Amino acid sequence: MPALESTIANHELCASRAGLLGFSEDEERRFGALLESTGCSFNSVPCNTVPETLARYDALVVSAEQDNLATLLTNLITARTPWLLVGIAQGAEAYWSLCLYADEALFRPYRDEEFLLRVSRTLRRRAIGQRPPRDPHQPTVLVADDDPSAVALVRSALRGYSLDCHFANNGCEALEKTRALLPDLVMLDLDMPYMSGLEVLRRIRTDACTKNIKVLLLTASRDLEHIQASSSLGADGYLVKPLNHLLLAGRIKRLLGRGGTEPAE
Repeated sequence: MPALESTIANHELCASRAGLLGFSEDEERRFGALLESTGCSFNSVPCNTVPETLARYDALVVSAEQDNLATLLTNLITARTPWLLVGIAQGAEAYWSLCLYADEALFRPYRDEEFLLRVSRTLRRRAIGQRPPRDPHQPTVLVADDDPSAVALVRSALRGYSLDCHFANNGCEALEKTRALLPDLVMLDLDMPYMSGLEVLRRIRTDACTKNIKVLLLTASRDLEHIQASSSLGADGYLVKPLNHLLLAGRIKRLLGRGGTEPAE
């Protein structure tokens, strides 16, 4: 993380209060030492803590590796305190709903500086309060991907750009929502259940109502055949996983006509 960004993160954390939920004693000691180094106080919070108590914290840091996630999610939503989810990307399917509702998500492995940056970004959600009323002219984006870790990264990249975001986790749902929402941009994973991203793209391009929608494909394959197929079907671009946060944000801004330059891949 750049020095300036690190300094800003540490400044934002100073004098704030964080709650740690569901971590081992070793993890709590590590996270606690990192937070205290910035002037942020912390407490270990039981996962069954009532929403009223959770609401007293400026931000919560939540481990995804625990039982009874449904009750935990209900309490977090009720408390309305911004929270950072920490988990393992390979097992993200088990806590898909947590990934969707978290304000920020961080997947192992990560550096200490990245942890502090994500906590500071989570704190900003408390500072700005509720989202402002939606601008009817703001771009609408549909993200279709059955990989929770990829969705969490995309959510993170989109946050802060005043976009109306929607999500789908399979091809059929993606096509249905595209036709219902008529979004400005659809981000499609190539390999999805029920209907592939390429088939969704083909149907989008053959429907008079959706044919002009911008489509960005996400793929874990560098296979030239896939790239050529996406181009022939009219994709506006593609990105290869694992996704680069800065490259993703730059590509989205370009496709939405918001200017900016993209970093080199």
